[in-house]
Amino acid sequence: MIPILYKVGETSFTSNGLGRLVDCLSCTVTEERNGIYEAEFTYPITGRFYQTMITDGGIIGVIHDDRHDVQPFTIYKYSAPIDGVVTFNAHHISYDLSTIVVKPFSASSCADVFAKIPLNVVHYCPFTFWTDKAVSSDFDLDVPKAVRNLLCGEEGSVLDVYGKGDYEFDKFAVKLYVNRGVDSGVTIRYGKNITDINHEIDHSGTFSAISPYWTNGETTVTLPEGYILDPNAPKLLIPWTDENGNVITDYNGVPIEFQFVEVKIEPMDFSAEFESVPTAAELRTRAAQYLSDNSPWLPSDNLKVDFVQLWQTPEYENVAALQRVSLCDTVSVYFPELGVIKTKQKVIRVVYDVLLERYSEMELGKLQTTLAEAVAGDFRQDLEETASFLQSAIATATAQITGGLGGYVVLKMNANNEPEELLIMDTPNINTAVNVWRFNQGGLGHSHNGYNGPFDDVALTQDGKINASMITTGYLLANYIKGGTLSLGGYADTNGKFEIQDALGNARVTGNKDGFKIAFDSTNYANFTTSGMYFALNSISSVANGISGYGTLPDGTSLLYQAGNFYWSVNPNSTWNITAYTAPDGLNSEARSNGSLYKRAFCNLNGVGIEKGSSYAFFDTNCNLSVSGTKNRIVDVDQYGKRLLYCYETPSPLFGDLGEGVIGEDGSAYIWLDPIFAKTISTENYQVFLQKYGEGDCWVAERKGSYFLVRGTAGLAFGWELKAKQADYDQRRLDQHLDPEIQVEFSRKGEGE
Repeated sequence: MIPILYKVGETSFTSNGLGRLVDCLSCTVTEERNGIYEAEFTYPITGRFYQTMITDGGIIGVIHDDRHDVQPFTIYKYSAPIDGVVTFNAHHISYDLSTIVVKPFSASSCADVFAKIPLNVVHYCPFTFWTDKAVSSDFDLDVPKAVRNLLCGEEGSVLDVYGKGDYEFDKFAVKLYVNRGVDSGVTIRYGKNITDINHEIDHSGTFSAISPYWTNGETTVTLPEGYILDPNAPKLLIPWTDENGNVITDYNGVPIEFQFVEVKIEPMDFSAEFESVPTAAELRTRAAQYLSDNSPWLPSDNLKVDFVQLWQTPEYENVAALQRVSLCDTVSVYFPELGVIKTKQKVIRVVYDVLLERYSEMELGKLQTTLAEAVAGDFRQDLEETASFLQSAIATATAQITGGLGGYVVLKMNANNEPEELLIMDTPNINTAVNVWRFNQGGLGHSHNGYNGPFDDVALTQDGKINASMITTGYLLANYIKGGTLSLGGYADTNGKFEIQDALGNARVTGNKDGFKIAFDSTNYANFTTSGMYFALNSISSVANGISGYGTLPDGTSLLYQAGNFYWSVNPNSTWNITAYTAPDGLNSEARSNGSLYKRAFCNLNGVGIEKGSSYAFFDTNCNLSVSGTKNRIVDVDQYGKRLLYCYETPSPLFGDLGEGVIGEDGSAYIWLDPIFAKTISTENYQVFLQKYGEGDCWVAERKGSYFLVRGTAGLAFGWELKAKQADYDQRRLDQHLDPEIQVEFSRKGEGE
């Protein structure tokens, strides 16, 4: 194929764009499983579009495998001319996901994540997201992140949370498959259909067990057994030997063998997986899941096929089937010379020669789960939506059908030389065709994998079933729709309008780009728009800038709403009222008991408080805690249960310390203050209390900023206690406290009290 140059911002790739790069000297596309997806081409400086690509960048459309599906690649780099030829590099249009940021959100499943990505982007997102993974697990994105990083390649990404999968980036569609490829049925046999192959096995970095742990710096959780072994790790048969190393045999002389697993342990930190201290059982479960998802005991076992050399061999016709293998497909490998008797390998990397329309390299091997890093500095500008999804789909289909892409119509005959089926293929030979339409008594279907399928794109079978990977329609009639995720935003009209009706044709859910409405009947509905929240439930009504009214819900609970200062109250069970509204100096919220102020909790810009009758506790904005009751610590006393120990209160804020000393032979003892403690108190005037431990006498002779001196009977042991006013609070004594009723006086306003 001759590459096509499109202008920056192009979204439809069914035309010849700005023109075809007929002067292109070479062009290859490299794609890795869940990895890089880039094109590289060389172009002479004398070429027609050289200056355009140098100054404006642009997008080139090329095929990347034998399915001949044109994919867009954005030019992002070019080299200096060498002998009048410039090398251009372009990455797939999906790299734009590295510049699309999604806001924090939570989801309950893999499908839910993909449904919420386009709903939480901070700007326009032209991409659609689809998956067939049905895994359910909580997903939490705590900080904004580029969508491409969110997909996989780092901790906390979709693949990290939901396990194995294969991504396909098809123009502006992002698809995550449990298994993207198919078992092609192709067998590679060295010496017969493969004559240039390189086999590499790397056991470095492998392990069969992990020793998981969790720590927050103070507490560390490990497994009592120390480690967990991967149950799928390979088991070796080892001969049983005696203490002298002699092999023990049975009565027939056959060596007795036992299964042996080489335990190679890797420590692994799961601290980021749990917000609170996990139990050993929870840590063990997470470690087992990691081993199941990653199989770390597998070595890097790669087979590299060099097609460039194969083209020169007369046996190439025997490997024509391998050309139909695509990325992520599985093939069988038979290679006795290197010890590979029969194994399944997945295609993890392909290099496709666009001009020659054939693979130049293919790599089979161990599955990878990393995504290429985000690419900076790309030329592409923001896209503008110019047509609805349906209109775009119709235009694309029309362009493909009327575009004159060629093909071969073949009438296949049976053994009696009678017409058996109609074939439409991209080559006249059934054995070499890749894109095939088959129409026979069984049905009509299309395959990207040759004559024998699978027919997973679209199939209409004689039993009345239609199977399709994607259906675009303007009007769909159905008695019953069953599925996983229903996404409407991307399938609406030009205004984003959509509607879901009940069996009687009543519109129950309607929406557009400005919001949506849920209707229960003509008088009961909820409406959420960019102007605010509107709803009507019985006698509840609303206004554009707030909510007003009073009503009783079907279960007998009541609600009260008031606009203006945004006051609202809920009485769900005649026991608690919850209110919130704006007040003169900020938002105030309360929780009450029985609609009165006898019991309540409140929060406003002055602080947080709890009140019960004349008792209260209040935490103000200066971080001062005031209570009218007692302050205590709960202590779990052995055999006596949990008991309360109360705080010692004084008129001034004090700190204290205590210790012991012994008077020396000279009749004195210097007690040095802890230097850190001394910085927290007022050392100008502190009190020291002594307790003698024996006969004799002692007293405080001096009090200094860094020590105090005790004199008395030589050899007398004593205990001491020091009490001092807290630094910066040494002038405070019996301060007057403003009752929280005064501090939160505005909490009564607007209530009619």
